[in-house]
Amino acid sequence: MNEQFQHVMVLISIVIGLAITHLLSGVVDAMDRAEDDDHPEILSLLGVLWASTAFMWMINFWWFQYRLLAYEGPWTIWRYLFMVLYSVVLYMLAVMLVPRDWDSVKRYNEYFMRNRRWFFTALLLASVADLIDSWIKGGWRYVVDMGPFNNTVVLVTIPVVAIGIVSRKIRTQEVIAALYFVLYVIAIFEYTPVLGS
Repeated sequence: MNEQFQHVMVLISIVIGLAITHLLSGVVDAMDRAEDDDHPEILSLLGVLWASTAFMWMINFWWFQYRLLAYEGPWTIWRYLFMVLYSVVLYMLAVMLVPRDWDSVKRYNEYFMRNRRWFFTALLLASVADLIDSWIKGGWRYVVDMGPFNNTVVLVTIPVVAIGIVSRKIRTQEVIAALYFVLYVIAIFEYTPVLGS
């Protein structure tokens, strides 16, 4: 089973590694551009909150995939494809949060608002994928055992996505980003497995 797990995780680890690389290099580029007097509004609280949430999600995703080592069911192409697609959705979050070409961005908040529908759609897909991923690892009992904060994050995702898509106010976007970030961080530390247990 260990060899199957390692084989399954290679591509998934590459995709998550690319997502984290894109996110971190984009944040460093933004910090560098913020020092330039021509681009004083490139950094924003909104961008920092969502980038932090996406980063924590990717780290958490990779950490929890270790639980697949104990997975006793057969590894089918459909399960493998699901895991790959889940990691691709997380990659999409990173790409939608951090532009590939900072030269085309004058103000980060405008960039985010222009792409918010795609971002929130990916956020919803990632949340649904997370729920399915938990179910694959142990059924509904496993989902319930993830704890109240983790399940609250899944439920809160729906109104966060709806408000995020509809609202054109930066302050509203910042509030939902802050709320989601705090809930997500609490959920991570409420139930984090120890590797090997």
